[in-house]
Amino acid sequence: MTEQRDRYGGRPEIATKATGFFRVDALGGRWWFVTPDGHAFISIGVNHFDLSALKYSDNVHIFRDRYGSSDEQYIKKGIVEPLREWGFNTIGWTEDQVSGEWMDPERPMRLCPEWHYHHYKTAQMPYIYNFVFAEIEKFNFKCFYPDVFSDDFAEWADYLARSVCVDMAEEPLLISYADVPLPDFISGRPRSWAEGLDLNKPSDLSKLKDTVRKYFEITTQAIRRYDKNHMIFGPRFDGPSATPEWLVEIAGEFFDVLLCNWFVTADEAAHDLKRWSELTNRPALISDMGFLAPTELLRIKPGIPAFVPDQKSRGEAYVRHCRSVLPLPYVLGFHWCGFLENRSRKVGLKTYMDEPYRECTSRMQDFNLNALYATAVRK
Repeated sequence: MTEQRDRYGGRPEIATKATGFFRVDALGGRWWFVTPDGHAFISIGVNHFDLSALKYSDNVHIFRDRYGSSDEQYIKKGIVEPLREWGFNTIGWTEDQVSGEWMDPERPMRLCPEWHYHHYKTAQMPYIYNFVFAEIEKFNFKCFYPDVFSDDFAEWADYLARSVCVDMAEEPLLISYADVPLPDFISGRPRSWAEGLDLNKPSDLSKLKDTVRKYFEITTQAIRRYDKNHMIFGPRFDGPSATPEWLVEIAGEFFDVLLCNWFVTADEAAHDLKRWSELTNRPALISDMGFLAPTELLRIKPGIPAFVPDQKSRGEAYVRHCRSVLPLPYVLGFHWCGFLENRSRKVGLKTYMDEPYRECTSRMQDFNLNALYATAVRK
């Protein structure tokens, strides 16, 4: 039997105070998102929605014939309709790789912009908005680390916040604001905040901590200046080797939820994310990961944790992973990478020609619609 859901995808039988906006709360021995109507919510989302992915010369006919050359119709019929059919309830992170290669300095990776507010209004699904306050991603070989103590950075953060948050401040479908994926705070690369610092020295580590804390302070204050209603999640952090405990503790001072953007195994979720929650008294959201099977576009072989042999195995791996991590009381959900294949990212729940990988999505659909909340409460 399909589990009952409210209009946001929440579980009506687990109810608490309704505030008109998404928030987090600890209920019945675990952390939950709470929908604007006051119901427990586990965020099952999909990431990466390049609106030009059906506008290549060899597939643009699909965009024209199926969606009438309309981004609005593509969002409604080509994105939201299948997401809802498959039981997903969140648009997680719309930026998408559109050129370059992951971690290749000779072919720097470029991303399309995040969706505009009118795109989210068209979609009418819960969503997370992703800022880029500083270009400090670990895969960014032309990174820029701003002087966070300068008026220039405060003015830039204020511009970004007011350009988005004024429109979104009263939006019940907005879950939260996030920041850059996989930020590099500690590597010491040229012109970074850690350049020339010996982080084994208390004085040098203290200097970096002050910089990171100031970065979080300026960005959160900028958002709060224009939106007092919504949560702030901050950066989409990499794994523990790139995210030391002191960084997690500082993040806990500013953010409502901690985001993790690496291939999180069930053991890592049970150990590392538990440790993050203990350090901060904050829950976590697995904000970007998935399983990869060979396709016409994607040439991949065994040897990486994300590999599975085919689309059926891909759907089965999703279900196993959800059943392993969602019962953990500090895990608020799981966002899948990604939606429709393009020529650069080559990974999706739909092919480059806009056809679902149904052997994968049918298994996701069955779990999402029939077992999501029972799994979260260990029923």
